[in-house]
Amino acid sequence: MLTDASQLRISTFAALPSENDYRLYNTQYTLDASSAYGLTMDWYQDDNVFRIAYLTAEADLKTGSYNISHYDMDLLALGINYALGDYHLFSEYIYDNQLYSNWYVGLARQFGKWQPYAQYGQRRKLYSNDSYLFGLRYNVVPNVAINGEWQVVNSTENIISGHFTREQNPLTGIETKAHIISLAISFTF
Repeated sequence: MLTDASQLRISTFAALPSENDYRLYNTQYTLDASSAYGLTMDWYQDDNVFRIAYLTAEADLKTGSYNISHYDMDLLALGINYALGDYHLFSEYIYDNQLYSNWYVGLARQFGKWQPYAQYGQRRKLYSNDSYLFGLRYNVVPNVAINGEWQVVNSTENIISGHFTREQNPLTGIETKAHIISLAISFTF
């Protein structure tokens, strides 16, 4: 604890090696991941949170006995959760030299137990798209909430389009937009 209104939490973590099989675009793949190690630092200042995290790991993507890609991941994440009266600003940036350069920024407004929010984000490097998210949260009790969201994801026009997981046929038209509607109950222990 730094002061009564300011705390610094440092957490380390590690993951054991694992091998997972999955099917994508009608092809069987294996992701063989090495051990992963990381560090997270959260600085709490009144109702605000500032975060920095780092993760390092290696993985091989294979199909059969053929190694498609080797990933040497050094992932850096920066985040902020900033409260200003009834308004709430949140943002995160994630970067890895090979795979990711993603970010989002959002704004929420508290009206009693109700909290509408909007968010914009972009994903670059391995895939490229942007998304708009509109949501409404209802706090049932302090540790239980119900969220309804509508997200629109826009992607580039290519056979494998960003988040979309089914290979597309250019002769029948390439889908570049997805509408995702979700309803969730979230809780903390």
